[in-house]
This record gives sequence, C-alpha cells and structure tokens, in this order.
Amino acid sequence: MMRKLAGLSDAALGLGLAVTGMIGLAIGFSTTAHPFTISPSIDGTLMCAQFGFVLATLHGLSYRRSLGVMIPVVAVLGVAAVRQHESVYALVGVTLTLYGVVGIIRSLLVNDGGKKTRARIAPHPQKVRFAEPFSATQGGDEYVPS
Repeated sequence: MMRKLAGLSDAALGLGLAVTGMIGLAIGFSTTAHPFTISPSIDGTLMCAQFGFVLATLHGLSYRRSLGVMIPVVAVLGVAAVRQHESVYALVGVTLTLYGVVGIIRSLLVNDGGKKTRARIAPHPQKVRFAEPFSATQGGDEYVPS
C-alpha cells in the first residue's frame, strides 16, 4: 500500500487531493446552511494552513515535503473547527482543494509536461595556450588557440 502511494506522481497525488477536497466542500455545503461563517480563530488557522503551504512550496521544498509539513496545521484546523462547532468538511475541503490544485500546477511546470529533462551543462571553455617561448622581443602575451 505504501509503495503504491510512494509511486504516485505529484500530479496524481494533487488530483486525488483536489477531488477529495471538492467532495468535502460538497458535503460541507449540503450539511450546513452557511459553511463559511467562521470565527476569527478559525479564519486565522485556515489562512495559516493555506499560506503556509504556498510559502513552503515557494521556499523550495518538494511537493510531498510541503504536504508533510502541513499535516499538523490541518489537524489543528480540524480540531479547532470541531471545538468551535464549524463545518469541518468545508474548511478541510477548501484546504485540500488548494493543496491539490497547487500540486497539479507545480507538476506541470516542474516536469515540463511530464517529460523527463536533463539539466544542460555548459561546455567547458577551451584552454588557452600561450606561444612558446616567451621572449621580450616577441611580446609574449599573444596566444595561440588550440
């Protein structure tokens, strides 16, 4: 099971998170009349979960590492939503949808459409050989390309 999860590409993982988040949003909207009337503490936790993920991704962490860093934040969001009697499905759903969309976009941008690309290394410059022998009458600072 874990090997299959580890073998998923970032695009597939992002698509799964986006679909799961949209299902959570649908459940949140169907069970609560106003799922996003939230208290300021929940709003702060939601913004921390979303902007923290975007900043971790922009900082250079891999997509999976960014998700791993945000697991405790999403857990705090869920616990806070339960304690404040808010819609957990809608709040976690919006967060997972953002994580999924960012994963899909990032996998398309980083992998260049799924193609494996190698970094191009600049060729080494040719060594410059100086004319032999160096005498004061010939100048000595002329070079002969090899």
